[in-house]
Amino acid sequence: MQANTTIGDFVLVTVEELVMLKGSQINPFTSVTGGKGKVTIGENSVVSYGVRIITRSDTPNNIRMNDASPETMRAIRSGNVNIGDNCFVGANCVLMPGVTIGHRTVIGSGAYIDKNVGEGLIIIPKQNHTIVPRKMQES
Repeated sequence: MQANTTIGDFVLVTVEELVMLKGSQINPFTSVTGGKGKVTIGENSVVSYGVRIITRSDTPNNIRMNDASPETMRAIRSGNVNIGDNCFVGANCVLMPGVTIGHRTVIGSGAYIDKNVGEGLIIIPKQNHTIVPRKMQES
């Protein structure tokens, strides 16, 4: 970690390597998990409260999705997570394995990021998005 970096209270870090550049900050109740992998947080970037940064996770592309199953029977996605300089990651966001966030980008609270995000963007998660209409029986 470089000068003027801050890690708040109750932050869980279980990755092999966490690199925080000058002026970066991780706020309380955030987890940086996945075991294997590296997370880099750029200069003057802020990771807000309750964010989940994940470097290794099961995907729904196989029959089994639990730690008790052999890895050969699971579809595991893994990769380093990189957050550029002068970024802001809003509260309760989820950054999935292999994601890169470009410099000067803002990720709105509650966003689920599983693809790379370019530089200088503002990402707002979809709100009230209907996946499948609920079918209800008439009484």
